[in-house]
Amino acid sequence: MWNIEKLIYHNYNIRKVVFNTPNALHSLCTLASYKLNIHFSQKNDQQTLEVRYNCRGCLFYIQDCGDASAQTELVNARYARVLVIAISTASGSGEEQDDEIKDGLSYISIFLNQLHKGINSPHASFPPQPLLAHRSDEQIEGEGGNEEIDSQLINKGHQYCDIKGQANRAQGRILNHFIKWGNPKPDCHPIDSTAWEMEQGITSQLIQFTYSINRFNVYFLCLIYSFSGCFVYLHYILI
Repeated sequence: MWNIEKLIYHNYNIRKVVFNTPNALHSLCTLASYKLNIHFSQKNDQQTLEVRYNCRGCLFYIQDCGDASAQTELVNARYARVLVIAISTASGSGEEQDDEIKDGLSYISIFLNQLHKGINSPHASFPPQPLLAHRSDEQIEGEGGNEEIDSQLINKGHQYCDIKGQANRAQGRILNHFIKWGNPKPDCHPIDSTAWEMEQGITSQLIQFTYSINRFNVYFLCLIYSFSGCFVYLHYILI
């Protein structure tokens, strides 16, 4: 598996064969979660760990060197879900090795950044893929990835493994995408456009509801402070 990983990275023809092989990426994504939480012996556990680790390495090289069609196949194969499983130590469903967590967080950050901004390198070139980025964000959220990333913000890792920094970067990529997705109206299918407009309406209603709650809290505090002679001062500030 290690040799395949390196061949995918260094050999364009091998990458092309993998890209064009039906269900190849789906199979790699399946193997990347091979025998999670199934323990027979220390030797067997180490072997299955290496299978999962090397499959994720293959997927990362495909992600890093693949064209737009390869990115689409990765999203269709739920690659983002594989990355969440790699860091899901909070629920006890994934490896707890620091390097595994760090790599998973790093892959999430790079994947979302490349989908959002596009890439232009000697290995691959494609324009921004906002819809693929949005689908990947939804996969991460659906798998509980946002909570998993949050849980790693206090994980310092070992001396040479900056888990906290990688968690911050991954969280930033997700938040930045949602902010940019929610501001300008995207070019998309009419059905997607309607969903976007509904989402904006719901968001606006939530903001107004939150504002009304905040005003109620302020007036409630004013009522309490009035018994201590501070009501006039607070009322003056609010006006």
